[in-house]
Amino acid sequence: MATLQLREALTKVGTLTSRPAAFLILGGYTVSWFLFERETLDWHGAATLIT
Repeated sequence: MATLQLREALTKVGTLTSRPAAFLILGGYTVSWFLFERETLDWHGAATLIT
């Protein structure tokens, strides 16, 4: 029963993150990170954004 609920929740998350709005949110997050904490946006930060 819990496996079915988990599967349904993950499917909803996957559906929400596959929409264009998710990419806009990621873009806004990236710009904000660049503006406010530029020194921490290095290769590790880029890898974080990609994943």
